[in-house]
Amino acid sequence: MSGIMRARERVARKALWEVASRVIGAPRPALRLAFGAPPRNTRGAQLDYQTHAMIQLIDGTGQPGLHELGEEDARGLYEEFCIMTDVRPPEGVLRESRHAVGPGGVIPLRIYRSDAQAEDAPCVVFYHGGGGVIGSTAAYEGVCAELARLTGAVVVSVEYRLAPEHAFPAGIEDAVASFRHVHARAAELGIDRDRIALAGDSAGGNLCAVVCQEQILSGGPLPALQVLIYPVLDAAKTSASREALAHGFLLERDLIDYFSDRYFGVVDRADPLASPSYFERLGEMPTTLVHTAGFDPLRDEGEDYASALEAAGARVLRREAPGLVHGWWSHSGTIDAARRALEDTATEIRRVLA
Repeated sequence: MSGIMRARERVARKALWEVASRVIGAPRPALRLAFGAPPRNTRGAQLDYQTHAMIQLIDGTGQPGLHELGEEDARGLYEEFCIMTDVRPPEGVLRESRHAVGPGGVIPLRIYRSDAQAEDAPCVVFYHGGGGVIGSTAAYEGVCAELARLTGAVVVSVEYRLAPEHAFPAGIEDAVASFRHVHARAAELGIDRDRIALAGDSAGGNLCAVVCQEQILSGGPLPALQVLIYPVLDAAKTSASREALAHGFLLERDLIDYFSDRYFGVVDRADPLASPSYFERLGEMPTTLVHTAGFDPLRDEGEDYASALEAAGARVLRREAPGLVHGWWSHSGTIDAARRALEDTATEIRRVLA
């Protein structure tokens, strides 16, 4: 597809989304009238009304699934969607570009600071989602800036390498190197090295857990907190939620398989680098906040990981957004319940790092 055609399609999608976002913001009775009652999951929870409307509107466009596109088009479409549904970057938050250096070379970093930030502030190193194949710091611009405002922390968003161009474990190497870079340069960055958190959604949550594992194995410093937002933690086996929620809730089985095949390749998926649930020293993990979604195929593995951490003696904070789907972290500018879940997560980060 030519660049001109892509640009025209982007303009058309943006115009369509502006209309759709107004529809999604309608009162609940109007949403029910237009889209019907949202479904319930096997636990009896009902899908959020606005999320139900958003899914119906997306399905109605006839847009191909990300798994049906090449990597370039999938990345562009995902970034575009995230920017449209995300919170707008707030005023009073400054963005700075820096970089770390890892085994594969330069790792771009986007750093967000509130203008009300104190000296020796806490820090959140953030790894974006996207199955290790798509996603970018640009796609998460709004939510990272808002996280800096809500927590008072310096937020460092990491542009790690993606598969299949950069095979597993290239993204892990960048994630580890970026955390070590931030920790080693805490004074230069104006942060308190004893109050650094790792946070990530989906594949980014997987990276958080793997970075902590690598730090435990190397004897290096650990973060004060890891925040796992609907994380990928067990790629080796299926679960009840992967089966029950395989279709109809944005993250579908075909898309999970698409990501897994490109990210893991022929790697043993029970390797703890791929599936942190199989790490044998879970009791040494830092305080962990696990925030799952009721309509996410990955819900059960997040809950199982939290239970395994607790059984091993680690401190765990559990949160669930019962009516939301995988990806809600990037929907906080459109979905009211996602906004509340973001604020809840930010409150816990602020409390733990205080």
